[in-house]
Amino acid sequence: MFSYITTYAILLLFTPYLIAAGAKTNTKYGKGPTPPFYTDYGACWPIREKYPGYNTGKQLYDNVLKEGVWLAGGTTTGTGSNSCSGGCGSCVRLKDKSNKPIEMYFLIVDYEPEFTIAPNALARLEELNANYVAMPLVADMKNCTITGS
Repeated sequence: MFSYITTYAILLLFTPYLIAAGAKTNTKYGKGPTPPFYTDYGACWPIREKYPGYNTGKQLYDNVLKEGVWLAGGTTTGTGSNSCSGGCGSCVRLKDKSNKPIEMYFLIVDYEPEFTIAPNALARLEELNANYVAMPLVADMKNCTITGS
């Protein structure tokens, strides 16, 4: 009985650190754990103000994401393009070369320990990196609900 209690206590104490350590070594996706996305605070900015000069998914991935910013599918709350009431995330919508929107959204949030990534976000990021990195991003980020997740 005592050994079970000790084992669970050790797991309870060290599991978050093991998960965090594993996430932080995965530089391809920046820093962070992978449970469902939720945050009770944040900030939303137009992409030109937040990331000036980054016009394609590849530029954003190479210059921003690898520096510890997440690019991930998820849902957001709040009203208006700069609102963060009740929770916040900003997102970009990809367009193809003919300027036709691609029905996939990616959430961009500053790295904080409290931020987490939406389910399937890493798989969708793989898809972005493999297929859409050179396609232009919509100029302004906005609060949005993810489609096709």
